Amino acid sequence: MTLLTREEILRQIAQGKSFYQAELSKINLESANLDQAQFPEAYLRGANLSQASCKKTDFTRAILRFAQLVDADLTGATLTKAELNSAYLKGTNITEAEATKAKLFSANLDSLNATSAILTGADLRDVVGTAPNFSQANLEEVNFTNARLEHANFSNASLRKAIAVQTNFTHSIWQQANLAKMNFSQSFLLEANFREASLTDVNFANADLNLVNFAEAELLEASFKNAKLELVDFTDSSLLTADLEGATFTKVNFTRAMLQDANFENTIWQEVNLVDCNVDNAVFSNAQGLTNEQKQWLKKNGALNVPK
Repeated sequence: MTLLTREEILRQIAQGKSFYQAELSKINLESANLDQAQFPEAYLRGANLSQASCKKTDFTRAILRFAQLVDADLTGATLTKAELNSAYLKGTNITEAEATKAKLFSANLDSLNATSAILTGADLRDVVGTAPNFSQANLEEVNFTNARLEHANFSNASLRKAIAVQTNFTHSIWQQANLAKMNFSQSFLLEANFREASLTDVNFANADLNLVNFAEAELLEASFKNAKLELVDFTDSSLLTADLEGATFTKVNFTRAMLQDANFENTIWQEVNLVDCNVDNAVFSNAQGLTNEQKQWLKKNGALNVPK
């Protein structure tokens, strides 16, 4: 139990004092003004900071496990290596916050606003939430394994080398994001929008891609091995040297897509649109379901090992 009362904490904040390594577990600071306060390495397990104003507040390495931060304003706050495992961040604002290597394992991120936040290397495994906003955020090397984030917005964000294995990003937005070398293997992506995104060397192996928009996306060397793609749009996208071996394509649109040197071995095709795409040196060994017309067109336009 905390050794300080709410009133004592607010008085000491006004005096500019730091709460370095202070024991503040379960403290109730709901709706308090904590702007620019200092809580480095403080123990705030189960604290109530709902609706508190924490602009530019320092929570470096602070312990905020199970903390309540509903509608709290942490604009510009420092959360570097802070522990927020199982914290409740519904409606929390961490715009432009510095949260490098923060731990948010199993946290609730409903309507979180993380616009332009820095979360490089953060642990977001098993997080859940609806409509979190990570637009323009730095999420490089973040671990999203087993995350469940519906209607999440990652537009213009950087997620290079991020891990998103076995995730559910239903209705997510990734427009113009940098996702180079990101791992989406075994993930479920219903109605995800990757329009104009940079997806170089991204891994979608064994992923379930339904109603996904990859129009004008850069997918150089991307992997879709054994992925299931249905009603996916690749219009004007680039899949140069991509590996799609064993993938299943149902009602997929490759209009004007760049498919040179791509690997389509052992793929299954049903009602696929190949109009005006470039298939020079693309390999189609043991591909099944192609129409006779498609086979003739592929052979004529430079595809290799097209089935008879």
